[in-house]
Amino acid sequence: MGKVLSIIGEILLLLPVLWCIHFFSLLIHELGHALAYTFAVKDNNWTIEIGSGKKIIETSRFKIYLAVFSGYFRPESEQYSSRKKAIITLLGGPISGSE
Repeated sequence: MGKVLSIIGEILLLLPVLWCIHFFSLLIHELGHALAYTFAVKDNNWTIEIGSGKKIIETSRFKIYLAVFSGYFRPESEQYSSRKKAIITLLGGPISGSE
């Protein structure tokens, strides 16, 4: 019985660590899109949503939810003046080094 409780305790300690690792990975990825968008389009009006479910934090730029399974970069204006700017924005996330 003691070994089972030990395993359960380790799992419960590991869950918040995994949550944080995944959260920061998604955050870096989405910030890569935002940085590329700001660089390419010269527009600083964007928001990032990470997760789903219960909202934990909301600011003018970020919405963070409890279940961090996905992230979303949303520019205020999704009209790009050229294909090149759209491609730069799309590649910003993977180039940022996460996901």
